[in-house]
Amino acid sequence: MARSYLERYRSGEHEAVWAELTALGPSVREAPLFADAHAVARETMTRVRANVETLVDRLRTLGYRFHNEVPWDPPDDELLERLRDIEQRFGILPLALQTWYEVVGTVDFMGSHPHLSAYAPDVDLRQVDMYFQGKILRASLYPDFHILTSHDDLDVQRVPRPPDGDPLVVDPCHESMVWPLSDDDDEDVDPGPPYGLVFAPDCVHKANESGGDPTQIYFPDPAMDGPLHGDWEGTLFVPYLRTCFEWGGFPGLRELREPPREELAFLTAGLQAF
Repeated sequence: MARSYLERYRSGEHEAVWAELTALGPSVREAPLFADAHAVARETMTRVRANVETLVDRLRTLGYRFHNEVPWDPPDDELLERLRDIEQRFGILPLALQTWYEVVGTVDFMGSHPHLSAYAPDVDLRQVDMYFQGKILRASLYPDFHILTSHDDLDVQRVPRPPDGDPLVVDPCHESMVWPLSDDDDEDVDPGPPYGLVFAPDCVHKANESGGDPTQIYFPDPAMDGPLHGDWEGTLFVPYLRTCFEWGGFPGLRELREPPREELAFLTAGLQAF
């Protein structure tokens, strides 16, 4: 007798099971397959949730300064109601992202650490142009400068800039973050599907700098998983999450010639495979 997808997943065939179920397209929503596919999705996101909890604790141990006071917010009735409202009004999300919201909730790892992530301090307009050593310094053109503020005083110091770690962020689903993909300029008329659900800023905005378009996933999409658009263009959501946890929640570090191996070893030790 053939094993179920869930049995295969629990035996370690994580990537193969997700690839096969995703290749089935909309048919994963049909009985009796849906029960098995949904069980795989929930098992996956339960492991992801455990990894998120672990990383939040370990990042705090490392002295990581989260921008958001609540870097992980488990799902509550309000979030689940918003999810249901979005899917009833606009169409269903890929099962991977739908189950993320049902099991994990929301995550915001934006913040500051000298070896993991940059988060520029908020500055006032006086700091856009400032006189420094006889020259006008436009701060945005000098990424190796940190601008420090103390009450009304401005100070500029040349210090090493932390890497842009592209921290993991999955924002709460909200109707205002559903973007029509049509070119119709009439904001009062819903052009209909497809839509994009914006769930994270781009990697530059994650460092509190002016960047590009946010990361979104297109829907309605009844498939097991769906590709991202914006940053990580074309990467499916679950493989994206695997890369995030492989790099301790900061997949941008994979671009560094010398990543912070000590911190990464501490962050990733014993994380659950999914």
